[in-house]
Order: sequence, then C-alpha cells, then structure tokens
Amino acid sequence: MEESALTKRDMSGRQKILLIDDDVEALAILNRALSETFEVTSENSGAKAVLTAAHVRPSLILLDINMPNIDGYEVLRQIRLNSATCTTPVICMSSDLTAETRDRVYGLGAVGYLQKPLEFKTIDRDVQALFRAINSIKVSVSGRRSYCIAFNPSEKKHLLKEKITTILESNPSEKVILLTLDNGDDFNDPEMNKWINSKRLIFLQVAPALISKFPYLQDLSPVIADIRGFMDDLSDVYTLVVDDFHLIVNVQDPKQAIGRLHLIKEEFSKLCRQMFFFSSRSNQADEMVLLNEFADIICR
Repeated sequence: MEESALTKRDMSGRQKILLIDDDVEALAILNRALSETFEVTSENSGAKAVLTAAHVRPSLILLDINMPNIDGYEVLRQIRLNSATCTTPVICMSSDLTAETRDRVYGLGAVGYLQKPLEFKTIDRDVQALFRAINSIKVSVSGRRSYCIAFNPSEKKHLLKEKITTILESNPSEKVILLTLDNGDDFNDPEMNKWINSKRLIFLQVAPALISKFPYLQDLSPVIADIRGFMDDLSDVYTLVVDDFHLIVNVQDPKQAIGRLHLIKEEFSKLCRQMFFFSSRSNQADEMVLLNEFADIICR
C-alpha cells in the first residue's frame, strides 16, 4: 500500500437505558438504582415514549405494561415499527404473571419480562445479567478466541470496551490492538485514553480505501505489514480485538467471505496470542447465518 491503511484513534461510553412507567415515584427509585452503572433516561408517558426512544437510542428499554391511555403493548408495537428502535431490546415489567400476558409481549417482540414489584436492591445486577443473556458469545476451548454478536451497536461497543479493560487490567504485560472502522469520534473515555497513552492499547482505524480493496487482495500481507508497523516490540504479548469484522472484509459473496475468514484467522494467529471478534446483530436472516458461521470458524 502506498499509504498506511490504519490510523490511531481513541474511544468510550456507558450503556443507555430508557425507563417507561407512569408511576413517577417508582420511576424515580428505579432511576436511582440503575444510574450508577447506566446512563438512564425516564419517560412517564406512553404517548411520548416512542419519540423519546427514537431520540435517545438506548441500549435497552424497560417498559411497564399497565399504563393509562396508551398502554405498554401499544408502545412496544410502535417501538418495533420505528426504524430507529426496531432492534432495541425491550424488557417488559408487570405484576401480571399470566401466560397470556407473557405470550402477548413476547409475540410483540419483547426479549424479557420482569415481575413487579421490582427488587430495587438487586435490579442493577439483574439488568446487567439480562444484557449478557441477550448477546450471543461463542468461545474457543482454549478461551483465547471468541466471537460476540451483540444485540445492537451500542451494546457491542460496551462489550468491546469491557473486554479490552479486562485484558489490560488482568495482565500487566499484555498489549491490545483494536482493529475497527470507527473513526473514534464517538469515543471520549479517560480510561481508554490512559491505556492508549501508556502504549498498551493500539487503536487502529481501517481506512475506507482498504475496505474497497479487501475483496480483491490476493493475500493479507499489506494488512499484516500495517499491523506490525504499530507493534513497538514483536517480542511483546499482543491480543487482537476486531470490531465489526464482517464490515471490514466487505465481501458480498458468503462463500468467498468464509474462505477469506480461514486465511485471516491463520494470519492473525501468527501475530497475536488471543483474538476477540465483535459484531452487531443483523435484521437480515442471511447475514445472521453468515455471522454465526464466522463465529463457529473463529472458535474452532
């Protein structure tokens, strides 16, 4: 390549949660219980909830079913019809434990159900557990390779940051290379900047020029050469974290994509001790099939 395909950037972000409940007092308590871990927005009007959700773009919505005027069922239906929120996971809340109610909310696209009254002392932990449960994460037998398919881009970024932090905090001799399409504008995290400034995190953006060339490259030597160029010492221990790999390779033909993934896995394994891949869930069934195949290959 005449120019480097990769450039350094920085990163960050907390998960956003939207709480929808007409009970103002319960809403305030729930807000306090979750605000230490999450960025919380509250809405006590079902009529305004869909617009608020589209504006806030939360990682997760907690929705009360029994609200006056426009009830939770209708709010959930409209959230699923709105292109800005159609993939946002919704957890419904209600004191109604009947099978009919549960079947109805799941039929409308909810991904979980919490019984009221909520246990506010444990709700933070419970919501974190729900986040983990609705992501698909495959891990190799060795534990040194994984592929995470997060339920939306916001959750993917959160999990990616969490993985990087865990690696760097648990092993002082480890360095992380993050390969991503992101230009870093959405990230402004002092903790991540700390790792970057200490040269333990190398944030590399894949240039658009490389994306257009990827399907036609005969081998990955230009990419490998660029990555090596950012390694201070090849004797150091490196972990590779790849963000939205399926977008990076930009291959429309599934068979070609699978073949190229085998090559990429082999080449990257020569450079790094561990590899962790992250993608966001797709609304297209064929793309989800491809992502799951990617995960299987990486984790074999």
